[in-house]
Amino acid sequence: MAIYIDPDVVQDIDNINSSVFRYLIKKHKEYCRKLQKNYDYYLGKHKILSSDMEDTEKVRVFSNYAKYVVDISTGYYLGEPVKYNSDKANKNKQKKEILNAGIQASIQNGAVRQYDWEESKQIDISRAIDVYDNQTISECDAKIAKHIGIFGEAYELEYANNKENPEPRTTVVDPRNCIMVRDNTVEHNKLFAIVYQEQEDLGEVKYYDVTVYTDHNMKKYRSTNLEDFEFKPIVGSEAEHYFGEVPIVEYQNNDERQGDFEQCIPLIDGLNELLSDRITDKKKFVNSLLAMFGITLDDDDIKILNKERFLDGIPLDARIEYIQKVFDESSMNVLCNDIIREIHKMTLTVDMTDNNFAGNSSGQALMLKLMTMNILVKSKMRSFEKGLKKRFEMYNHWLTIKGEMVLIDKKELDIIFTIAMPIDKAEIVNMVTSLQGIVDNKTLISQLWFVKDVDEVLENLKIQKKEAQQEYLDSFGLTKSTEQYGEESNNKSQEEKADE
Repeated sequence: MAIYIDPDVVQDIDNINSSVFRYLIKKHKEYCRKLQKNYDYYLGKHKILSSDMEDTEKVRVFSNYAKYVVDISTGYYLGEPVKYNSDKANKNKQKKEILNAGIQASIQNGAVRQYDWEESKQIDISRAIDVYDNQTISECDAKIAKHIGIFGEAYELEYANNKENPEPRTTVVDPRNCIMVRDNTVEHNKLFAIVYQEQEDLGEVKYYDVTVYTDHNMKKYRSTNLEDFEFKPIVGSEAEHYFGEVPIVEYQNNDERQGDFEQCIPLIDGLNELLSDRITDKKKFVNSLLAMFGITLDDDDIKILNKERFLDGIPLDARIEYIQKVFDESSMNVLCNDIIREIHKMTLTVDMTDNNFAGNSSGQALMLKLMTMNILVKSKMRSFEKGLKKRFEMYNHWLTIKGEMVLIDKKELDIIFTIAMPIDKAEIVNMVTSLQGIVDNKTLISQLWFVKDVDEVLENLKIQKKEAQQEYLDSFGLTKSTEQYGEESNNKSQEEKADE
């Protein structure tokens, strides 16, 4: 949560008053109710499981569309780890890491475009990439993306590990324990950040453990209990962090800080009620009451009926039937499908189980069906790119102070996402075949999804052509190699140019 305050309220950020902590934590606790509700729905703790508890016969089931929406949107644009450009990295090796079914997209000045490895400006970020790889930074990215989808916001903390040769590290902070404090100007500059947790000592006394991060240091505070909000600094806890600014990176899902499924919670509740009532009706149908008209049975008759499933000697005008509620199964199916369709429409996701989704659809048709998801993930990628560049800027500052990197403008950095877009392979092959002789070979070969290095393929084609020419000459008993012919032709051309 970001809280905007007047900078004059906090005169000295190195010694924050208890009243400031009291105000910030109370505001954050109120906001956390929404965050906790979203997290409960993601875990499957839906409203249906605690409603109508007096009805013991009611069956309570739920369909966890909250988890489905978050996981499928996250995997669509972050299933493959984020890539960064580097002149020290082998470009061919980078290309080989591209997914066969993926489309490379980069962010530049807030615009999403297909990434061109040839046109990109290469810079040396190899040391930062090494630090990323040493901690498997892609796991942090995946957690951040999940938090963005659930809570509508996410936070990460940059710190240095305690090894003999320390390196910067990243850890994901739960939004329910983090407060970003910004000024109330139009730019909303960061003042400081708070990470707090409820702790308990051996005497079972609960208290708040608070860590304050400023643009130059970190400092810990502790309250006496949870009620009085009297905080005291912990002696010896203050330390410099060398990241150049508040070492907390903030990510937003949207301007409203809403999760992917937050607006569809009522629809999810309605679907859960419909499914629960449907199964409850089925259960009651099996356990229907047996009504008898014009006849009474004693205990012996009931025993015979239960055992033999047959009853003889009843009056001719008697009638026996089950009492059951009649419901229209087809109408319930229509209503259920309508709710599911509305959930997918409001969350901009696709229903992968829909029989009409794939089938025999062409690649272009699939792209049209996935257009809403592309709109969703492009918005997410723009927000994610801003946070990733801020992380790189802090890492770069820390490593520069240690003499392991030079300062690099974050605007020079390309962030590359791999979107899991399906492709129509047969259509691409037909297109490449039909354009031969019209478009140059390098362009055509670059369209083939299985080709990782176009230049290598072109070189192999030249070698293959020379070998074919040599085999043709050998068939006529000509042993002169094509290389010799090539050298002679080159010498002749050079002589002709000299004469001119």
